[in-house]
Amino acid sequence: MLSFTWHPEEVNMTLDKKPYAILSKPEKRTYDLVLSQLISNDSIQTNQLMDSINQYVTSGVVNACLSRQAFEEALHSKSYAVMVEDISDDTELIYDMHKHDAQLAIKNQAVADMYADINTTEISDDDVLKAFAANNILEGLIFMGGFVGIWAIGNNMTSSAKMISLIHRDEAGTHVPLFKNIFNTAYRE
Repeated sequence: MLSFTWHPEEVNMTLDKKPYAILSKPEKRTYDLVLSQLISNDSIQTNQLMDSINQYVTSGVVNACLSRQAFEEALHSKSYAVMVEDISDDTELIYDMHKHDAQLAIKNQAVADMYADINTTEISDDDVLKAFAANNILEGLIFMGGFVGIWAIGNNMTSSAKMISLIHRDEAGTHVPLFKNIFNTAYRE
């Protein structure tokens, strides 16, 4: 995880301002919608890692990895915010899109609901395992779907594609394997 350390400021997002202006309406909507969803989902993920999941892990090494992952998820949220602030026409629209787009609200609620059982007062081992599985679904499928949306317009939005590639490296390179190992270890026991 440490060897992948990077910062959003390393990517000059202002280079995508002009290409964003000439994106087609569907491409612009895709870009804005994906960023809105990723910001929300990474915020949920950051909180779940620290406030919920980490308390059920008894290995100090894994606790440290989860803390680092939570830091990286917060960094990802900051990266998306940099993309929004430096490029998009209407930042408030993107930050509040879940309030106006019913489909996005449903998707974001589905992500929050995946963790619902671990945030109750009576938690079973199965609830913890479900949270581990939810993490892999979020990291391995939902985030990847968003990344593909940005990469699909990446020929025009090269800085955005580069930022997403850095985030993807974290997700695919360390976050998914970490939870795969946690899940497999917990499931065997």
